[in-house]
Amino acid sequence: ISDRADKLASDFLDMNSGATAIISVSYDITQSFRKAARARNLAIPEDISLASYKPEDHDDFFTISHYQNEKRSRLAAELLWEKIQDPGSEIKQITLANILIPGKSSAPIKILKKTEFNVN
Repeated sequence: ISDRADKLASDFLDMNSGATAIISVSYDITQSFRKAARARNLAIPEDISLASYKPEDHDDFFTISHYQNEKRSRLAAELLWEKIQDPGSEIKQITLANILIPGKSSAPIKILKKTEFNVN
């Protein structure tokens, strides 16, 4: 998967040379974006910010959106058990907040005015 992810990251940066931030769904893909950025002499986070989703452990370089996998799994099992015990009960929806863990890979967020957006 690493070679394929490296190629996809490289191709993406070629097609989106003005990108200032990338949030990927996989820690491995984020590593590929890091390699692709370095190959283009892009400084992280000065030229491009990188962030990823990672369930548990991570290094302190990447900004991580931690989605509490263990808690989510436990709650899902509890809700399923409740539904098995009482099939006629209402379906419950629970929202778990992601925890943003800032790392060295992301620059401070700059809020742009509507007129500053460059849409091609």
